[in-house]
Amino acid sequence: GSTFSIYLPATDLSVVEEREESFALLKGSETILLVDDESIILDVGRRLLKELGYKVFIAGSGKSALKIFAACHDDIDLVILDIVMPGMDGKEVYARMKQIKPEPHVLLASGYSMDWQARDMIENGCHGFIQKPFKFNELSLQIRKILEDPHCVSFP
Repeated sequence: GSTFSIYLPATDLSVVEEREESFALLKGSETILLVDDESIILDVGRRLLKELGYKVFIAGSGKSALKIFAACHDDIDLVILDIVMPGMDGKEVYARMKQIKPEPHVLLASGYSMDWQARDMIENGCHGFIQKPFKFNELSLQIRKILEDPHCVSFP
């Protein structure tokens, strides 16, 4: 049984509490294809996007995403694409989407911070990057930026 004593200097400063920033959610009515291999992301993402007013397609794999995109690319305004997926990763999915529609609007998503692969995909035409888990306000802002100015590149 050891005993440790920790002595901290006294101060007259008061504790500053962090405040959540207030924000307005930006809504829309466009159609979004959400592509992710994690069912929880698809479920929560679909609910978030519908809450924001969007029509939503979901795909749990790259292969499924390409099937939906090939059939509905004229109706899909934005693709939210996971970069790291088994089988066919986001980079391959994006390359194949570009064969179907030369300039698809794509927001990359990853649980990892932006890395070389995301930067490479953005240099090749993707419109932005958002880190998972999504913050509701950041997601709504990123989507609106891309849909309102498809030539911009958007980061949180």
